Amino acid sequence: MLKNKVRETTFFDDYIWDNFIPQDHKLVKIKEFLNLDFLEPLVKDAYNNESPLGRDPIDPRILFMACLLEYLENLSDVETAKKIFEVPLYRYFVGLGPEDKPPDDSTLSFFRTQRMGEEKFKTAFNQIIKQLFAAGLVDGKIQSQDATDMRANIAILDSFQLLNKCRQNVLEAVKRLDMALYDKWDKQYGFKIAANPKDKQKHFKELIAVCQKLFKAALKQRRLLKDKRLHREITILNRAIAERKDEYFDREGKKQKKEAEKKIVSKMINPSDPDASWGAKSDKRFFAGYKVESNLDHKYGIITAVEVEKAGHPEEKAAAPLIREQKNNLGITPEHFTADAKYDFGDTRVELRTEGVKNLYIPLVPTKNKENGYSLDDFTFERGNLVCPAGYPAQSWYGDDKKMSFEFKFKAGICRWCLLRSECTTAQTMGRRVLVAASQLERKTTISFNASEEYELVMKRERYKIEPRQADLKNNHGLKRARYRGLSRVRVQTYLTAIASNLKKWFKYIMGKLENGVLMTLSLLAALVPPKGVVYPDTG
Repeated sequence: MLKNKVRETTFFDDYIWDNFIPQDHKLVKIKEFLNLDFLEPLVKDAYNNESPLGRDPIDPRILFMACLLEYLENLSDVETAKKIFEVPLYRYFVGLGPEDKPPDDSTLSFFRTQRMGEEKFKTAFNQIIKQLFAAGLVDGKIQSQDATDMRANIAILDSFQLLNKCRQNVLEAVKRLDMALYDKWDKQYGFKIAANPKDKQKHFKELIAVCQKLFKAALKQRRLLKDKRLHREITILNRAIAERKDEYFDREGKKQKKEAEKKIVSKMINPSDPDASWGAKSDKRFFAGYKVESNLDHKYGIITAVEVEKAGHPEEKAAAPLIREQKNNLGITPEHFTADAKYDFGDTRVELRTEGVKNLYIPLVPTKNKENGYSLDDFTFERGNLVCPAGYPAQSWYGDDKKMSFEFKFKAGICRWCLLRSECTTAQTMGRRVLVAASQLERKTTISFNASEEYELVMKRERYKIEPRQADLKNNHGLKRARYRGLSRVRVQTYLTAIASNLKKWFKYIMGKLENGVLMTLSLLAALVPPKGVVYPDTG
């Protein structure tokens, strides 16, 4: 039962705190700054509040601060419990007295996963961002977004190992429930991977066949399927079969080329963490894990919104949701927004403007024509109509609501005798057709803006600032590699990491070691565009 308890300090407490706790230490300042009044109502439903029996639970404030300490100091659960026992400063930070028994590592883990969990840690992150906003560290003038990779806490398995591990996991789950059935299935659906099979493709097909038979047999055991673990392992096996059954090995035992291309993205790697998948850093560089997407306010480098998705998630799709989350939490949208060229894809620009973002500083990705001829960038808009590179207007156009686009058609008779025809279209009887998506209607304006002095100024001074923050998260707070397994728990790790990193920024701010990062850029922008109604004297 969650009870309100106020611990009374003693003379011994005061002696320890006054003589062994440095008052200017970052942990002391952070403890004084944080207001955790939101925490008890947040976790109240996770405790048994009806029965007065049993021992009093540890104050959730103590456990939350212990979780935060873990990420501020980049420790493990075991190391955190040990340090709280040994170091007076850590005891003071989490809220324990010198004689209080510290929580052990299993208690910390249970609080993080069972008492809190993903959604409650997200709420805690947003509450602390509100406190930083109230302290003046966020203003929304200039912000940026980017994504970075997080390696999964798993071993990399090849196709044979993955499928065989899924098969073994199903049998192990059955073993817990029905030993007789396990003995039968272990013989019936057994499989041993050969080290160097003569025909690798045949060996692979045999493994797929065994897994498929096991899956079908397990589905018929309705009584056993009520077990959560067995149901989970069967689901994972089915997914592994679906993703891998069409793979092919040539006569030399080499895997088909597609495994090194885009089709590798989103495939499961290890059943111990089915959410971890392949993602691409470039056309030739892949990673196994998750993608962390964050929104950064440039005033003092505070991360105002963060999300974790599977590795193959297109990062541009997170742009508007992160801004919307910040808007709901703080009531602000960025006046100036920067991102890399990946955010030019899809409807990102339209979605960001819908959220109220005024100025977008995003590089344009050149449009491509599948026929390698003139692309949209080579056409111009005049009086609402599209004009081709040869100077002829489109004959007709119509809107396609389903595709959220407009298709412009050029007259076949003109295109047939046009001198630029070979560079524009390969159609023999029809004229050129150009599909313009709704998100591309402002493209000409964007081309002009991206050539301006304002765009060059902001991109040069502000675009890079999010990358050192991502490096801090990865190198100093352990976000380079997932501590846990499963998307939900990895998100918990990310929220705690972002909170810790933000609070370290706050500490630098109050110590006078952090400068306003946007003042110079905003003043230079103001000089480029003088206020309306202001007339500057002629000094020539």
